[in-house]
Amino acid sequence: MQDSPRHFQLPSDNQIRLFLVFLAGVAAALWLGLQVGKEKNTLVFGILTVTAVFAVMHFLGDRYWMIILVGLSDALPSPLILGRNLNTNELAHLAVIAMAFVRVVLRRQKFRLFDRRFLPVFLLATWTLLAFVKNPSGLAIFGSEIVGARWYFQLFLSFGAFFVLSSVVIRRTDIFWIFVSLVGVTALEAIPAFLHAQSALSLDPFQAVGRLAYYGPMQSLAGVALVIYTLLLARYPLPELFSLARAWFLPLLALLGGLGVMSGKRMGVLSLVVQPLFAAILRRNFFAAALLSVGSVLALGVLVVGHGRYFRLPSSAQRALSVVPGDWDLDAYAGASDDFRAAMRAIAAREIAKNPWFGRGFTLNVDESFAEQMMYGRGIREEMGGSSAFAHGSWHNQWFGTAADLGIPAAIFYAALYIQMLVVAYRMVPRTRTGDPFHTFSAYVFLRMCLTIMTSYTGGGATIFVSQAWLFGIFWAVHRTLGEEKAAQLPVPPLSEGASRGDLMIPRAR
Repeated sequence: MQDSPRHFQLPSDNQIRLFLVFLAGVAAALWLGLQVGKEKNTLVFGILTVTAVFAVMHFLGDRYWMIILVGLSDALPSPLILGRNLNTNELAHLAVIAMAFVRVVLRRQKFRLFDRRFLPVFLLATWTLLAFVKNPSGLAIFGSEIVGARWYFQLFLSFGAFFVLSSVVIRRTDIFWIFVSLVGVTALEAIPAFLHAQSALSLDPFQAVGRLAYYGPMQSLAGVALVIYTLLLARYPLPELFSLARAWFLPLLALLGGLGVMSGKRMGVLSLVVQPLFAAILRRNFFAAALLSVGSVLALGVLVVGHGRYFRLPSSAQRALSVVPGDWDLDAYAGASDDFRAAMRAIAAREIAKNPWFGRGFTLNVDESFAEQMMYGRGIREEMGGSSAFAHGSWHNQWFGTAADLGIPAAIFYAALYIQMLVVAYRMVPRTRTGDPFHTFSAYVFLRMCLTIMTSYTGGGATIFVSQAWLFGIFWAVHRTLGEEKAAQLPVPPLSEGASRGDLMIPRAR
């Protein structure tokens, strides 16, 4: 019997795509191999980094936005672009915005840009743009002598990331991974600090003294302690933490408090003491909060009284406690001086008086920067040190710094944003039960905003939104999710007799 002739079958679309991807991969591998042979390792590293980031985001699917949590740390290596580092924060913001754009083009995601709840952010972004137009600056990578545009670049990236995050879908399981990433990234920040401490003697004398004394690696561990402590107060009511079922809390509290004292950060120690009072505002557990705060004060009192009599505290711990009268070393008193911040406030006041509307901008003359650094190294700490700090966007004061850089209206918009976040988070907590991840996240945002406002006079500046955009964006996404859940649970009102006949909109004639 004669066999029937075989029919030729064309490859399917999927097979064609796989073949094209294979060819592209082979070509890319050959090209990268040639670049490695030419010792262009920086270029290869940058391409591989970007490829890996987008591969991870594709694997995460609609959770691609979680890559932005990696940007909370500057400890990870980052690629060079035109000879300059693109830090992990900028890279993460860029990646999230780019992936969001792709998803919009593919109609996999929609965004809510024009929402009245975002008004403070809209106003802040608009004013930042106007300040840039009024005080333009360039980039050092392009050979500009007047630099500072990178601060504007970071702010605009953070505004874009905020609008992306506020439109994504947040699940309760995502909150767990957000907190895990937050603790992990904060702990990761301590690694460079410990490495720098080991090489402190190889630095110039001024930096070496600072890092060996009260600016050592313990300062970075204080951030880990504060994050964990805030999460505990957000997750558990205070009476529950004192129960026998939570016997691990007091030893952990002692460890976290020890890290806070050893950090040398006075505001960090104060934050650990007053946090229970902020938590009590949420859940009305004032007695337990007072008990915990009094216990913390007594523990600090033991350290103050015992120092010099029964034991000797390290220099960093002395600096953290030097605001209280005690037998402290002279260098601890010197390190606790506020002359540096006072000098920067004076400089900021002069800048605000010159241009109260749009500030001085983020402009920095390269030649002046080198001159200031040389004078700073010779010991002119207050005036020139403050000048060098504000030139790099770090005023150590949220309100003076914002008004000096972007104008008084920008400081007002920041205040409106903080008050809005504080009030909305406070109202969200009772809408969920204790133990619900959304409940914990809302309480965490409330506590975080309390600390932000409390420390705004000694830290922060006009660019602080760069580190806050992820928190604000995710918060509004959670807020929207809770609103949708509440709307879905509302019962549908029954139709009236007239509506059932179809004459709901037609008035009856008399």
